[in-house]
Amino acid sequence: MFGLKIRLFLEAMLQPLLLALYPLFFLYSRGIGETFFFEFIFLVLVLIFLVFFLFLFLSLFFDDYKKRALFSSAILFPFFYLTPILENIKNTFGGVGFFRVRYFLPVYLILLCFIFIKLKRTEKINPFFPRLLTLLLGGLFIFSTVMIGVNSYRINRLISEFKKTRDSFRNENLISEKPVVPGDSSLPNIYFIILDTYSSYDYLLKTFGYDNSEFLNKLQERGFFIAQDSCANYCSTGLSLTATLNLNYHTKSLRSIPSNLLLGLYNYMIEKSTVISFLKEKGYKYLLIPSHYSITQYSSLADFDFDKKGIVDFLLTRAACIWGFIGYFVDNTLFAPIWRHFCDYRIRNLIRAQLDILKTTATIEGPVFIFSHFICPHWPHLFDSKGNEYSRTNVSPEGYIGFLAFISEKIYKVVDHILKESKNPPIIILQADHGLDNPMLNTYYLPGKAKEKLYSSISPVNNFRLILDEYFGTTLGLLKDEIFDPDEFGKFSFF
Repeated sequence: MFGLKIRLFLEAMLQPLLLALYPLFFLYSRGIGETFFFEFIFLVLVLIFLVFFLFLFLSLFFDDYKKRALFSSAILFPFFYLTPILENIKNTFGGVGFFRVRYFLPVYLILLCFIFIKLKRTEKINPFFPRLLTLLLGGLFIFSTVMIGVNSYRINRLISEFKKTRDSFRNENLISEKPVVPGDSSLPNIYFIILDTYSSYDYLLKTFGYDNSEFLNKLQERGFFIAQDSCANYCSTGLSLTATLNLNYHTKSLRSIPSNLLLGLYNYMIEKSTVISFLKEKGYKYLLIPSHYSITQYSSLADFDFDKKGIVDFLLTRAACIWGFIGYFVDNTLFAPIWRHFCDYRIRNLIRAQLDILKTTATIEGPVFIFSHFICPHWPHLFDSKGNEYSRTNVSPEGYIGFLAFISEKIYKVVDHILKESKNPPIIILQADHGLDNPMLNTYYLPGKAKEKLYSSISPVNNFRLILDEYFGTTLGLLKDEIFDPDEFGKFSFF
């Protein structure tokens, strides 16, 4: 008898459990490439616990397992489906102000009361609808599970193709003619600092009437070369950074891959990039200062660990990332408004931490390759020009310019400190990955004669080609500076 009760209990709980798990499995099937597996498992366990607890709690009101299952599903539905449904309606038909959860939730609460009363008054539940709903959810769940396997296979195949291309390129081109003693402390520390979506001086002046010449003049006074006519090779962070760190342009076929698969490939192409692998072979330590963008948030090759607060803090940081899986999932639930405030708090602290960590690198024993990707002045604009907190909901030119002014002042102070405190003159690349349009910030601090090889229109793909040739004796040469998919530029809305 007890075994029968357990079976009936689990069969009834299957419906609300599938209702809660399906969105999670669907999102994971699309974002598998940039998600740690344990993030996914963590959320699966949390949802199983919550559904189980809800099902037990409702035993106070319903003895019938079928009634309990239906009411559990009625409670869970708005939590996991109302926000994405309204977002899709809003994106398709407009009506930004009307299609908000706050307007529809009271109506749904009234409907929930009606369902509760109806179930209490009903003696017996017709099993047809519960079974149909369970079968439908089961089919969707199985489909998402299959897609997880399919997309995992497709990403692994893309990574395998990239490995072959990378290894072939390295064997043919990365031959150092200058003898370099691995780990030689006289080798310069190399800084690769990205200010995401930072446009060029001319573009800022023409489009917004904003003059950032004070920032650029200070950099010039400290010995930086300003590539005034530089343009981004690509209009997206992933394409830009992976091309830069792998010393080459992407094939057209790669640029046509669906974005959900590309994120998985980007993670690998940055983590195991040609430049980072080459420098590690030359004895460089690798310091990745975590950003709040998933593809530049973690690396297994990094020699410095900033996760000193344990797995919970790491999960919360991952969750606050742009495209972070936990955050992406919660952002599609009723907790989205609260979650966004929490993310803003975490991101502000993370930006401050990035600046603090970057400042301390001047005293690290070299040689070290330091990579720091600031999602500034990219949206969300969370600081104004004075460093005060700014609301992400105020998407405007003023928000973009304020955030740009904030990071300009902060990053100059950090760079100035690095130059003053470094034992050996470092190499510093301070640039954008792309701007709001083609023209972008692009500046270099290159000690020695290498600075003479720079020119005003040099683009990111040639960054490390020049550096490896000049400082490590390779013979890569420079590529023609090109802009790919130019029609995609200029589509940003102050992002």
